[in-house]
Amino acid sequence: MLNNSIFTLLFIITLLLTFTNGLSIDLSKKDKIEQDNKFDDDFYLIYVDNTKKAKHNKRQETSEFIDELVNEIHNLIVNNVDTYKDPEILQELNEEDTRLKKRDSEVRYLVDYGDSSYVYPISTTETKTVLYAYLSNSLIPIIKSKPEIIDVVANEKYEEHTVYNIDDIKDETHWDDVAVRENAPLHLSIISQGEYNETRVGKYDKNYYYPKSAGEDIDLFILDVGFNFNHPEFSNKNERNIKCLFNITRAKVIESNSDIYCFGQTLSNHGTKVAECAAGKNHGVANKANIYAVLLDGIESGNVISALEYIKKHFYRPHKAIFNLSYGSIRPINRTTPASENTQRVNELFEELVDDGALVFTSAGNEGELSYNVTYNQQSLPCLYNYTICVGGINNVEQKYFNTHVKYSDVVTYEVDKDSNYGYGVDIYAPFNVFVKYQSHDTSKNKEEIARGTSFSSPIAAGIAATILSDHPDIEFNKTSMLNYLYKIGQKGIIRGLPEGVPNVLINNGKHIVYSKNDKYYGCGILAGNQKCSNNQCCSKNGYCGTDSEFCSHGCQSEFGVCH
Repeated sequence: MLNNSIFTLLFIITLLLTFTNGLSIDLSKKDKIEQDNKFDDDFYLIYVDNTKKAKHNKRQETSEFIDELVNEIHNLIVNNVDTYKDPEILQELNEEDTRLKKRDSEVRYLVDYGDSSYVYPISTTETKTVLYAYLSNSLIPIIKSKPEIIDVVANEKYEEHTVYNIDDIKDETHWDDVAVRENAPLHLSIISQGEYNETRVGKYDKNYYYPKSAGEDIDLFILDVGFNFNHPEFSNKNERNIKCLFNITRAKVIESNSDIYCFGQTLSNHGTKVAECAAGKNHGVANKANIYAVLLDGIESGNVISALEYIKKHFYRPHKAIFNLSYGSIRPINRTTPASENTQRVNELFEELVDDGALVFTSAGNEGELSYNVTYNQQSLPCLYNYTICVGGINNVEQKYFNTHVKYSDVVTYEVDKDSNYGYGVDIYAPFNVFVKYQSHDTSKNKEEIARGTSFSSPIAAGIAATILSDHPDIEFNKTSMLNYLYKIGQKGIIRGLPEGVPNVLINNGKHIVYSKNDKYYGCGILAGNQKCSNNQCCSKNGYCGTDSEFCSHGCQSEFGVCH
């Protein structure tokens, strides 16, 4: 109790000293009131009748009248700090006010609000003034009792008009919390909703929905040939680590001379774009994941071996590490000689890491061929290795580069891209085309483009895995359990152009509700914004209302209509 009393006394003295104008209004003892613990402190709008100033002084200007009233209410607040449940808020308001009033402040007020940080005018007409004040509930009746006060009204909070329902998304995904990126690139919006069809949904929803954890405390190791992190896509370094970890030159580990810029003899922006797809601030899947870039002066076995050895000894954390390999080669299936010692050692290192909880994502390749092609005796590696999760690409056209009047059904086609490898060995599919913004290796200017390739499908999948790990910190995923989980939440059987009997799964982050951007729906269920059927109709498994057996039997969605 003594400590609390001392704190309150010192705080009141601080408040009085910070208010620089003369306080000429004397407050009577009746203004010292008991604390009411029923309600929280909050901001209120105080409506003042300016015509009441005549009773005080007929010649008094409105501004003087309001200044005196502000002083009086300020004193009321200062003398009754102990009625606030969280008086530190008043101190924070004062500190913020002091900072913004400084001449050298980067951000300054555009209007003079007077000397009080706790009550100040925001609107004035000839007959009425509105004051904005931070009040305890106990102060409200005292202020209301003054003859010049019309009313004291709680600051009303408005809700955004959105087409989505956060509670529904939480119920479906079981995410701890939901983040929404409005008007995101297509490579993001497509992975956070179910199958879009214009016969069910009025307008394609371009938002990207994802767990608010967004890959936090997960390490993305990207082995590639060039990185430049000097761009707004990588600006949130206060939330995570983004750095060039080290360089590998002729299989030697070399300290990087810059955290944000690392290039070898090959001046390629490939690594930058891969990192952006996985974890860029605006165009990446997991924008709170750590990005650890490993610069290879060439995609060679010696460089990869050295990189993995060094990561394993100095940076690796079990069940927190995801490796992205956006590279590969075509090799014979039936070799006349055993795999080289180089290949064996690379595989051993990755297998050791995977056995210890690491995840390895790799691209399927861009030859437009079967990844495992017996006819031509060729296979795509490392895609076919057991320790990898291999990612192919579906065709999608980024909206920046198509006419605004085009139908989304023409660009969200759910078919394997003609240049993506596919078939046996490809575990899952993600968008093939991505929209990226980055600073080039020559640092002369920022660029934007549509990048194509499974090199970008793989980091999209890796980013989703990062969000899953961050949202389930209590689960120790391994390669098998992660792939099973991705199959569980993925969109199954919707990709056209794949052979029978191979995995047909489009990656999804767990949110399947399809919302309409114009809030118009022609279907029902999860594929049509959770709309319900009317007039005793059934909602079919494909999201349409009807009364025939095809709507009401197998797969009928009972939450959105009748079933029998």
